[in-house]
Amino acid sequence: MSKTPKTVNMPVDQIQPAAYNPRKWTPKEEREIRDSLTKFGFVDPLVVNMHPDRRGVLIGGHLRLKVWVAMGNTSVPVVQVSLDEAGERELNLRLNRGGAFDMKKVADLLPIDALYDIGFQETDFAGMLDTMKEPAPVIREVQLRPFNRPHFLISVTPEQLGSIADHLDAIKSTGVDFYQASN
Repeated sequence: MSKTPKTVNMPVDQIQPAAYNPRKWTPKEEREIRDSLTKFGFVDPLVVNMHPDRRGVLIGGHLRLKVWVAMGNTSVPVVQVSLDEAGERELNLRLNRGGAFDMKKVADLLPIDALYDIGFQETDFAGMLDTMKEPAPVIREVQLRPFNRPHFLISVTPEQLGSIADHLDAIKSTGVDFYQASN
């Protein structure tokens, strides 16, 4: 599927709401959506994943789909995209960023650094940071000049550094130059 999304009418029975969806809504929001759909119709398509491993998973528009189906409709306009699960989860959060969330579900979706990239802040996770997914260490081999030999850049949190200390000692013992820097 190309990067240009395709908009089509899709049977509602071929769409599965994302089990991980962290978006919450109130009865008032549900009534407002129902009123809007009644007055204007479905003018803002849902976003549905068509990736072979995620076919039919709803990314954006869970409340609109719920209300639309309750109103007796059997098909709905959707924008089809093709994303792996990580991209799907990120887009779900980006589409819903202005709404209220179940923050425990948000914390389980992506590593904390990815959530910060989307626009979440520490205050959004009041008291939950200790239980959130930490980014995995990133190890890359790069060719640097003027040294003209392999170097490794390892980016870890201070907590992760302790868990890889033995590996760093093994690297040092091979004669590889090792420098530790911090921000």
